[in-house]
Amino acid sequence: MTTETENEAVVKALDGLKKRLDAKLAEQDAILIDLAQRAPGGYRSMPHMGGGAPSISSRVFASDGVKALLSKQSRSATVTLEGSTFLTKNTITGDGGSPTSPSDTLVEPMRAGFIPGAFRRLRMRELIPVVPCSSNMVNATRELSWSNDAAETSAEGASKAESDLSFELKQTPVSTIAHFIKASKQVLDDAPLLGRYIDMRLSHGVLQREDSQIINGTGSSGALSGFLDSGNYTAYGYYVSGMSYCDQIRTAIEQLAVADYTATGIVLNSRDWSTIEREKDNEDRYLFANPQTSAAPMLWGLPVVASNSIAQGKFIVADFPTAAVLYDRQSVTVELGYVNEDFTKNLVTIRGEERVALAVNVPAAVIYGTFQ
Repeated sequence: MTTETENEAVVKALDGLKKRLDAKLAEQDAILIDLAQRAPGGYRSMPHMGGGAPSISSRVFASDGVKALLSKQSRSATVTLEGSTFLTKNTITGDGGSPTSPSDTLVEPMRAGFIPGAFRRLRMRELIPVVPCSSNMVNATRELSWSNDAAETSAEGASKAESDLSFELKQTPVSTIAHFIKASKQVLDDAPLLGRYIDMRLSHGVLQREDSQIINGTGSSGALSGFLDSGNYTAYGYYVSGMSYCDQIRTAIEQLAVADYTATGIVLNSRDWSTIEREKDNEDRYLFANPQTSAAPMLWGLPVVASNSIAQGKFIVADFPTAAVLYDRQSVTVELGYVNEDFTKNLVTIRGEERVALAVNVPAAVIYGTFQ
């Protein structure tokens, strides 16, 4: 049973609630009256104002249920406000659309930067010497022929053997490798990371082209004269039917050794290197790889450059420091400028460029072959 003290506490709490609710509603009514006076049709055009109708709190405390509670005739009260119009509040969320998804109207998305695409690993510069250059042409005196006729002297005063040595001028022009991208000045100002990413992409693009040209350059139309250009290599000639890829590489090393050169590296396509790594013996055991570990690409004690710049099925085995030199006239440089009417259009041209020359000086030190 509810005691006298408990009823008094309930009445006191309800009375306090009524005062607070009346104060809040009075504040809201003042705001609504101000809005109504500004609205077309004035105060009477606001249906929820009721034109002087009793406030919600007055109607609550005038109800029979609350009166019975306040007079201690009941322990609970149910109030029904028929015909009342309430000001409905919206629920604020960070989602929008249909179906709903996160919206940036209220919540600012976190900017995670740029997600890069694929960047080819560049390796050819690791194999050959790189020398600074100060001109647009590199001239070098190259040995053309050498006949070693050294022999013992038969007796004192006898004639000595004469050897033969001749030279030729090797000329290598400097090539320019370049490309560009256009962008608006506004986007570069507003997205600083974009400018840095473009710089990185342009620089790598130039070096990727250089990497490919060192192997495949034809020497025409301003291109480098690469290792596979006619006259820059010696054809592989040791193939015997049934030889594995590993055997063919080993005999290419032998071919260099017979010519008095020492192989320093191997270049082949990534797929061909995968084929070699997967070679097995008669008991299905891997010959050169352990699937549980990672090892540096090596074959017959030489570093392997597995590159997509060389066609599948082809290989190069060379004494690279002896065979070629890369002359660096201008390292990769990224520059910005305006072209023609681009200044008035706020368009910026971003250019990546380098100037290099590749001199393959000793074709006999380069063995080029096709896997059979």
